[in-house]
Amino acid sequence: MDLEASGLARLLKNNDPPNAFQRTCLQQGAQALIKEIEDLRRSNALDPALEALKCRLRQHKTLLSPWRRIPLELISEIFSHVELRPVLRWLERRELKWLCLVCKNWWHAAKLTHKFWSGLSFCFDPKDNLRWNLVADWFHRSGSAPRTLQLQIMSHSYSNCDKAKNCLLASSGLPVLLAQGPALTSFSIRAADAWCVQSLLCAIEARRPKSKPCPWDSVTSLSLSDSAGKWGEDASKFLSKGMPPTLTKFALFLPSYPSEAAIPTFQVPKGSLSNLTTFHLQCHDWPRSFIIATLRNCPNVETLTLDLAGDLWECDGTTTSRNVSRAGIQLPNLKTLRLLHVHPDATVILSALKAQVISHLEVSFMPFQSYSDFDWESDSEDPDFNYHFVDQTFSKSLWKFLQDGRQNTLQYLRIHACLIQCEVFDKIWRIESLRHLCLDDAVYDYDRKEFPELWKMVPRPVPNLEVLELNDYQSEFIDLDGIEEVIRKRLDPPIKLKFGHNRHDHCCC
Repeated sequence: MDLEASGLARLLKNNDPPNAFQRTCLQQGAQALIKEIEDLRRSNALDPALEALKCRLRQHKTLLSPWRRIPLELISEIFSHVELRPVLRWLERRELKWLCLVCKNWWHAAKLTHKFWSGLSFCFDPKDNLRWNLVADWFHRSGSAPRTLQLQIMSHSYSNCDKAKNCLLASSGLPVLLAQGPALTSFSIRAADAWCVQSLLCAIEARRPKSKPCPWDSVTSLSLSDSAGKWGEDASKFLSKGMPPTLTKFALFLPSYPSEAAIPTFQVPKGSLSNLTTFHLQCHDWPRSFIIATLRNCPNVETLTLDLAGDLWECDGTTTSRNVSRAGIQLPNLKTLRLLHVHPDATVILSALKAQVISHLEVSFMPFQSYSDFDWESDSEDPDFNYHFVDQTFSKSLWKFLQDGRQNTLQYLRIHACLIQCEVFDKIWRIESLRHLCLDDAVYDYDRKEFPELWKMVPRPVPNLEVLELNDYQSEFIDLDGIEEVIRKRLDPPIKLKFGHNRHDHCCC
């Protein structure tokens, strides 16, 4: 059978499997070719047509190959091991498109691979007439997989936006998608300012069905941030409407604390905090009273990240702030705490927290070059030195956080971007439960004490330490010989020394 004459030659140009009728025709054609080839061989004739017949037979066998008939479910299972990001951005969507264009079978198999369609991330301009029904169609292919939508709004699109009357974001198709479209598990948006976020939440509230739960109610993970760091009108009502009722993960990036009188009345709604297990709060320069009131409403939080970038913790003189040191902030389920961009004076927040099961603590200080908007001055006379000196203010707060050493739960401690005064190690060495200590771009006062002398500050330093990790260390501020000497002598338990990228001694050879 001639493939060109039968119209089956097009199958050679793609990977589509033949249908039942085509398969029958190919099988009959292959049998006829085999018989014809055998006849020529029996005649012992060197017929030049023999090679042509063999070539045609190979084409038939190729089209009848079992590889063309792999079940879609099996291809989909293979696709499930393709390493694409869980949330597809433009580049990953292009890779998925190439995968789907291989053949019809691969396209159908890709549609059966639910993980490909469960996460979507893109930028958009509210002035454009975005077809949100296509976003809904995308998520409908995800089956029962948890869905994630991440959006970034192009801030330049708000130049003609009248937020008070007709917010471009609120009047787009996004609120309808969130209130009436496919149910999402995680939603993240980076808008132009806080007012745009609130306008969106109000628009969702207005479009949700009144008598039954809506898809927006299924959101358990929410991230809200703004690109300009500005408040809009009546900011005291921020987050007052439209918040999902079943949040367990919440990332809130607030604009820097302003001077407007309306702002101090703002508080994160208690109902949005009470069920949280993971909470990330960015509140640069916000007063102590706001942080206290917020954390007191998070009794179930297990992972807490505070991005502070300010030292107002000591400067806030409200009654709530003065009384908190006595009662403390009870966080009975807190296991992981991260303090980011903190000024050393602000670490006293640790002394106010009561976390009976804490096992993981990270404290990251803000380098001086990040203080472009502040008046803080360097503690060093060296203009190239950009570290804060971390002194006993931190160590005393840490010790009080651990109930004066009686709370043996902390297993991991990371200290980042600072110069640690020797006296601080007197408390760190006393943490008996500590198994992993990470000094990340952190140095100590090497001129005063070498490491072996530092190690002998207490009789039995960190008795359960198993890993000492040095990341981005500066060799001129770290006594490596002394550290290695201490580790060689420590046998029970032995300490493993780990190194991260060293920006000074790294060799590219």
